[in-house]
Amino acid sequence: MMGQLGSIVFERLKEPTALTGAKKWTYAEHPIIREGTKLQYTGHEPRDYEMSIRFHASFCDPDLEIGRLEAAAQTTGKNGLLAPIPLILDSGHVLGKFVIQEVKREYVRCFPDGKTLELTAKVALREFV
Repeated sequence: MMGQLGSIVFERLKEPTALTGAKKWTYAEHPIIREGTKLQYTGHEPRDYEMSIRFHASFCDPDLEIGRLEAAAQTTGKNGLLAPIPLILDSGHVLGKFVIQEVKREYVRCFPDGKTLELTAKVALREFV
C-alpha cells in the first residue's frame, strides 16, 4: 500500500505510479535607488502534489475508481463547506490536509463495446492551510 487519500486507500495495483510535490517560498521585491532590489521573505505558499494512478479492468473497475476520486473532490464537512482530506503515506506519515483541485483522465484502451479497459488518472492536490 502506498498510502491513503481521505477514505480512498491505495493498495495492490491501484497505487499511484508517481507522486510529485512542490513547495514554494514567496518574497516581496523592494527596488532601492542606487542599490538594486532587496528581497523580503513573506511566507510560503500551500504545497501542491500531483499523483498519477493507473486503473485497469484486470484488477478494478476503472470508471468506478475515477468516480471515487471525483466524489472525494466534492466531499463536504458538517457545515456544508468543502472539507479537506488527509494525504497519508504508507509509513503513517500524514503529509497534511488537501483539497483535490483537478482530476484528469486519459483513456488508454477501451473494450469494443466502449467500456473502459484502462485509464490513467492524474490528481492535482493543494494543501489546505
